[in-house]
Parts: sequence; C-alpha cells; structure tokens
Amino acid sequence: MAIKMYEVQPDYMTTPGEILRDTIRSKNLTQEQAAENLGTSVKNLSNIINNQVSITPEMALKFEYVLETPASFWNNLAKNYQEYKLKVHYKWNI
Repeated sequence: MAIKMYEVQPDYMTTPGEILRDTIRSKNLTQEQAAENLGTSVKNLSNIINNQVSITPEMALKFEYVLETPASFWNNLAKNYQEYKLKVHYKWNI
C-alpha cells in the first residue's frame, strides 16, 4: 500500500517587511534607532518594511550584524516573496 503525499500551497505569505518590523520590535528598537544602527535612512528602512523596496544582499548582511538574524534568512525570505508575487501575478500553482 502506497502512502499519498500532498504538497501544501498556502494562498498567503507573510511579507519580509512584516517580519522585519516584528524583528526590530523584538529587539526593543524604534525604526529610527534601527535605521541609524544599520547605516541607512529612516525612509529607506520604512520602504523595506512597507515592501516598497526589496531587501538587498548588502542590507541582509547589515540585518545579520544589527538584528542578529542570519543574512541567509533575509536573502531567502526576499527571494521566496518575489517568487510568490510572480506566482500570484501569473496565477501559477497557487
């Protein structure tokens, strides 16, 4: 008897900005403090949090240093979110 495996395809995704916002809060930082620690502007950080700007590999390294979360986590999160948006746009496998 064979066991059938089903792949789960969620129809939503938590955005990188939401996770970043929550991570900043968990470190008891304001956006202003986080931006200063990251060496970026408050506007740029706000744009990332609001998913208007993607997380770059350089910013992921800064997040690793300041927020103590591996750059690979941020890079994968950004990549997966971009893939999800494309799938939704083209209605592939969702």
